[in-house]
Amino acid sequence: MRILVGYASQHGSTLGIAERITAGLRGHGHHVVLTALDRDAGPEGFDAAVLGSAIHNGKWLPPAVHFVERNVQALGTLRLWTFSVSLLGEQGSAFRPWVAARLRAPRARRGSAGPAAVRSAVTPRDHHDFAGAVEPDHWPALGRLVFRLMGGRFGDHRDWHDVDRWTESVARERATAPLAGSGPRSDDGGTGHSRPVGHRAPTGPARRTAPERTEPDMTESTAPRPVRTKRWNLRLDLFEEGDVTKVHAVLDTGDNTLESRTTAHRNPDDDPVPEIGDEYAAGRALLDLGNQLLRAGRSDSLANDDTPPRS
Repeated sequence: MRILVGYASQHGSTLGIAERITAGLRGHGHHVVLTALDRDAGPEGFDAAVLGSAIHNGKWLPPAVHFVERNVQALGTLRLWTFSVSLLGEQGSAFRPWVAARLRAPRARRGSAGPAAVRSAVTPRDHHDFAGAVEPDHWPALGRLVFRLMGGRFGDHRDWHDVDRWTESVARERATAPLAGSGPRSDDGGTGHSRPVGHRAPTGPARRTAPERTEPDMTESTAPRPVRTKRWNLRLDLFEEGDVTKVHAVLDTGDNTLESRTTAHRNPDDDPVPEIGDEYAAGRALLDLGNQLLRAGRSDSLANDDTPPRS
């Protein structure tokens, strides 16, 4: 069978996972074509497709979204699987285990943010989240500092056993499952499939029947909860005086304002690189603000609950 494996990658991490999936599917005897989703080629002539993208700012990359939008009708005739690559996978993670566990909990309730544009157009048979690779030069200085404060670790966090297991599940279902359930969504919520061969049309006056649902009804237990959003404003002012870098950091939460003033001194044996002093001084200011937030949270927790907070 002919399978299209398409990917959208910024730094090569997603490409590596797509190549691994391609090799695994070929190992099952399928004819697999690997292609970047920013090309004009479409899914015509294929029996199935596996599409994946890196996650940036909580979304699939534009080439992947545009590919789905351009080819929604053709994708609706194929068996379709999707995957996303970000800092947080279902197995691997760029964060320490306790941070990853906390981040996975809300995603398990609301679903992966990446394929929202895909799910609104077609219904994949399955979606999987993989952890990718992240290096310091992928982000600006402030982004690196925030990432480290959250317990993030630079490096390659791809879990190849997880990739192989998911590829195996795709190959098994591809070999055994009938073609159903991945068609384009219509306005009334149906899958858009034509009537199966051998199905007899009803006689008499035409009757309007409810389309087959591909998703469960939204009940009180599954309905999304209202989202509360807040904006915190952080300002960093950096001052350089010879070999000394000073930072004044102000965090405005709307309810409170926290300030921090820190200093970084260049080692006389080091080369005069201003960016390094900026990062050290800003990092210390952000760490100080983080400690202030933790102390404030601990104090508020004790004030509202007799139970000691978790350390």
